[in-house]
This record gives sequence, C-alpha cells and structure tokens, in this order.
Amino acid sequence: MAQLIVDVYGGKIQPRVAASLAPLMNLQLRAIETSNLELRVEKLEKLLSKLEADHDNPARGATGYTWTAEGQNVE
Repeated sequence: MAQLIVDVYGGKIQPRVAASLAPLMNLQLRAIETSNLELRVEKLEKLLSKLEADHDNPARGATGYTWTAEGQNVE
C-alpha cells in the first residue's frame, strides 16, 4: 500500500487506478490476517488437547503445573 501511495504521488500510477486497487489490497490483507488466526487457533487446540490428556492420565507426563487465568504456570 505504501508503494502504491508513492507511485501515485510520483505520477507512475493514476489516482483512479490506485483507487480501484485499494479494495483488492484490503481484501488480500484480511485474507492474510484470517489465515494467521486459523493457524493460531489450531496451535491452541493442539495444546489444549495435550493438557487435557495429561490431566486425564497423569502417567502420560503431566507437567505438575497449574495454569492461571492469566496464562501463567505455577508449581
């Protein structure tokens, strides 16, 4: 987007063309943000499954830690 602005001010791209590209760039940005969120949720789900499995079966390697609401672990 920054390069698009520079090109408009530099006269390389007409403002109308830039105006038509802006919504497409916004769509691309939202798609990237969404994919990052999906990856983060997937990692959290895997961690939650492991913690639940450890809690249900201490012989599988429970960590001995308790997680607080702030996400910190304490012994």
